[in-house]
Amino acid sequence: MINPFAPDEIMYRTGDIARWLPDGTIEYLGRIDHQIKIRGYRIEPGEIEIQLLNHPMISKAFVMVYQNGTNASLCGYYVAEEALSPEAVHSYLAESLPDYMVPAYLIPLNELPLNHNGKIDRRALPIPDSSMTMEEYVDPSNEIEETLAKIWSEVLGVENVSVTSNFFKIGGHSLKATMLVARIHKHFGIEFPLKEVFHKPTIQQMAGYIEQAAVRSFTTIESAPAMTHYPVTSAQNRLYVISLFDGVKTGYNMPVIAELRGNLDKERLRQALEAVVLRHDTLRTSYEMMDGVLVQRIHESADVSLEIVQLQTTEAISSADRKIHDLISNAIRPFHLRIAPQLRATLIELAPEHAILVVDMHHIAADGVSLNIFMNDLGAYYQGKSLPPLHIPYKDYAVWKQSYLGSE
Repeated sequence: MINPFAPDEIMYRTGDIARWLPDGTIEYLGRIDHQIKIRGYRIEPGEIEIQLLNHPMISKAFVMVYQNGTNASLCGYYVAEEALSPEAVHSYLAESLPDYMVPAYLIPLNELPLNHNGKIDRRALPIPDSSMTMEEYVDPSNEIEETLAKIWSEVLGVENVSVTSNFFKIGGHSLKATMLVARIHKHFGIEFPLKEVFHKPTIQQMAGYIEQAAVRSFTTIESAPAMTHYPVTSAQNRLYVISLFDGVKTGYNMPVIAELRGNLDKERLRQALEAVVLRHDTLRTSYEMMDGVLVQRIHESADVSLEIVQLQTTEAISSADRKIHDLISNAIRPFHLRIAPQLRATLIELAPEHAILVVDMHHIAADGVSLNIFMNDLGAYYQGKSLPPLHIPYKDYAVWKQSYLGSE
């Protein structure tokens, strides 16, 4: 095989994904920036598109992620030379692709819509609905199944959940499974272990378990009294220790990157950031050792800086893309957990009405669910809305857990 890499030559990272075939040719698969994550798996839609195009009757195909609230699903569009049902395409893909790569929605089209640049016009593609899934809908047959269907709808953000649907195939993951078992415990008054969600992932199976489970009381976490410092949870303690390791750097940062278009009020954005930090204790928390034990301090306020950077380039688009990438990378920096807040924000102005917002948080203050809550709260405050007060800040959970672990 010929080595295409010559010494002392300039190399460019194109962002394309390809693979070498045994005969020496290179097969194009897609773009790195088109990679998506579904149910914990990182997926390249181009691989699914190639498999669709391998079907003898399909001439064109396009795969993208369909985001319905917090629920993400794969959606495949295809153009066939003759009538070809979604069910037939689903069966065809299931023969060669793992379950998590088979689109939940498959939509036949007469032609793929294109924009003026000749690329797929994503906005012109039909939006999938629940009637387009490959699963047959089955109604709840009793009161337990009806209640579970309602809980599933709230957790997953979907409507008309079939009692035979697999929790993880319609948008569920480990974080949502944790939310699910908490709501089941609260409503039914029974202990529903997290592992049972994986063993019994349908409403029918969960209902059978609930019918046999013993009723246990549900207790609400009480508000902790005001203190100068509070205990930390095992998760906070672990993340603090990891942050001290050499080489960790930004390994536990959780950045959110959003493209903003339109007339942006920067002062209102700054005020919205301050309001979110004031609302959530974990964002204005610092950590320190006291008598050999890690504790957390909740500050009444914490200054949130909104750094504004303007893109300065008159070069080619490829050069501008690299500079944007560098500016985003520079906005993501290590945190000092002894200093609050555990959040910073950078606004990269690309044009008068085009910007990129980079919000960087440490994992000790946020997780995957938290990021969605943060963006919803930020949007609400930017629009001038008021939000109801939070009843159980994380410090209350930390105090409750310490008392629980110290009890009989």
